[in-house]
Amino acid sequence: MASFAAQVAAMHKADLILQQVICPQEGAEVLAGRTIGQAEAELLSLVPTEFKANVNVRTMWCLVTQLRNCSTKAENSEPTLW
Repeated sequence: MASFAAQVAAMHKADLILQQVICPQEGAEVLAGRTIGQAEAELLSLVPTEFKANVNVRTMWCLVTQLRNCSTKAENSEPTLW
């Protein structure tokens, strides 16, 4: 998905924001002993090299504090972000 998004961003000369949403019960698993910097580098590595020179890629992290079930769609519950 990041590859396609980078391609579209390059075509439209747009910025690309990669967002990682982390549910409370998945926080330790997502980081798995890595620093935020390491996890961010991994997220940025999803963008193919050929697009990195032409697309301004940024990352955004959202920690969800309340969500009934992180695997359901957003319309089923309203998350509270902090």
